[in-house]
Amino acid sequence: MHFVTFKDVAAMIAERGFPAPAFLLTAGSIVELVGGLCLILGIGRPYASAALIAFTIAASLMMLDFWRYSGVERQSLLSGFVTNVAIIGGLLLAGTTDGE
Repeated sequence: MHFVTFKDVAAMIAERGFPAPAFLLTAGSIVELVGGLCLILGIGRPYASAALIAFTIAASLMMLDFWRYSGVERQSLLSGFVTNVAIIGGLLLAGTTDGE
């Protein structure tokens, strides 16, 4: 989806004060795409999983900083953060099992 809504997501990254938002978004999207394909195809599963975990942690800390907000916005960001923690758990499992 990042490629479809590229300008909007890059603008959100820029609003957070990160440099080179287009580059960050492109690099992150490529990591997601290549890492996901590697997991699907069973190619370098531990490395793909590690790359996706690193990406998810970085993206969560950059964009889901719920601790800086209150009210409804905090709840929304916290929900996304907790979802990403669950995704990290799945990626750990995907990277450490033999796929059978």
